[in-house]
Amino acid sequence: PEAADADALALDAALARANAAVLSSRTIDASLSGSTAAVAALRPAGVSLAHVGDSRVILGAIDDETDTLTARPLTDDHAPTRPDEAARILAARGRIASYSHLGHPVGPLRVWLPTVDAPGLCMTRAIGDTVAAGAGVVARSETGNHAWTPADRYLIVASDGVHEFASDTEIV
Repeated sequence: PEAADADALALDAALARANAAVLSSRTIDASLSGSTAAVAALRPAGVSLAHVGDSRVILGAIDDETDTLTARPLTDDHAPTRPDEAARILAARGRIASYSHLGHPVGPLRVWLPTVDAPGLCMTRAIGDTVAAGAGVVARSETGNHAWTPADRYLIVASDGVHEFASDTEIV
């Protein structure tokens, strides 16, 4: 457990350094530009992970009862649909609403500035994006550990561009 916790803290620190590098870069305009990230450190006993936004770590494991491969998410997307994430955004005076077209909501919930229809992110955490920070979007990662079990078969680290079009089960 101590090694796993140390690995998770190291991954958290690496993502914080990535965010600092983006924000201090003279060649990157981070005003309306951000990214999500998911990282994993593998050990013989298990995996440590950290993620920001809606990039995911998914475990493929054999279900003993049905003898089928199942998907088990090891991360939980940082999205406005999560009550804890929504509460943080609202406390920072950000708004949460779907995009509006002709007065009708369209698509998923998004994060907006208090009085401006920007940035319109579908996530509540991101590396970079200084405009979104004004709506409460943060770069702080969430970390975790998973101890390997005999049923574990696959570990998938994927960006939102993958799981936007396929379910965790389809990916596994």
